Parts: sequence; structure tokens; C-alpha cells
Amino acid sequence: MPPTDALDDAYERLRRVEQEALRAREALASVHGTARSRDRTLVVEVGPTGEIETLDFRSTGYRDMAPKELAALVLGTVRAAWADAQAQVEEQTRVLREEQARLLGSLDRG
Repeated sequence: MPPTDALDDAYERLRRVEQEALRAREALASVHGTARSRDRTLVVEVGPTGEIETLDFRSTGYRDMAPKELAALVLGTVRAAWADAQAQVEEQTRVLREEQARLLGSLDRG
């Protein structure tokens, strides 16, 4: 392959990585993890950086819980919501990582 063709190919791959990075940034900004407690008493939603955005008690059953039981309910549900958000982040960035690896591989060869 002539040097100009190799350079054009590398530039095109770099352009695709840049486009994918912009898409990933937009997608990551919209990530929201959601979880419902096992007993359906609580629904939690977290934002893209893990901050709690919604803590919604769906019944008054929490009022009868011991403090440690309530704390465990809240923490467990928040952790599940965070895990949901994290899984979305992983999926959004997977394609970008794959394209970056291909680009770096082609630059190493060419």
C-alpha cells in the first residue's frame, strides 16, 4: 500500500474513533441506573456519575423497619442502581475501546 493510502486509512480510522468518542460522551451523559428493592418498597435512580437522583418509597412499610434494616434496604438498592448505571457505561464505552484498539494496531503495522 502506498504511504499516502496508508495515511488516508489511518486518518479515516482516527476520524471514526473521534466520532465514536463524541457518541459515547453523549450517551454517557444520559446514563441513569435504576433499581427496585426486593420487597418493592423502594425505587432508586442514579445519574451518570452515581449520584442519587431519585429515592422513592412506594409504600409506608419502611416506617416499621428498624434503623439498620432501613439502612440496608437503602444501601442495597442504591448499590444495585449504581451497578445498573455502571453496566450501561461499560456497554457504551466497549465499542470505543474496540475501535481504538483497531486504530492503534493499524498504526503499529503501518
